[in-house]
Amino acid sequence: MRTFKPQSLFPRVPGGGGGGGPPPPPHNRSKWPYAGPLLTSIEVGCAQIDGTSAAYRDLLTIRTTEPVFSLATADEVQSKLSFPLSGKDETPGVITMELGDLVVVLNATPQRQEQTVADLAGKAYALHPVQAAGADPVVKTSSYAEDSGTFAVPGRTVGIFSRVGR
Repeated sequence: MRTFKPQSLFPRVPGGGGGGGPPPPPHNRSKWPYAGPLLTSIEVGCAQIDGTSAAYRDLLTIRTTEPVFSLATADEVQSKLSFPLSGKDETPGVITMELGDLVVVLNATPQRQEQTVADLAGKAYALHPVQAAGADPVVKTSSYAEDSGTFAVPGRTVGIFSRVGR
């Protein structure tokens, strides 16, 4: 009789530190049959971990240097934050928000998505300078078409666009 070894489905990531093996069984054992193949179908090593860490640091830099991410009151947030494509106009798996002079597109889908915010047509935006000069080569392929107000962001990526000349 063959014994199931969950560690064979959930190999330790070299350089990943901690956590080798499967998620703890009490709440996760029922997920092992489908989670194992999903997690072992990707290649993760030091380069991917370092790249993800660097891209996350880019996001933290934007978070700490853009004053609009530090609004002090609910009234300030409500006056600066909107979700122009929510409701019937939203794309499943994508959140588009305007936050002051920034537009943030969170694309959780596997495909590149285009989000057209008609009210922004004719206004100049560009990928935030931190991301444009940053560590993530994928986010650098994000784009904005000024004539239509269309933001394009690759799959599983957060693109932050800043108003040009603000």
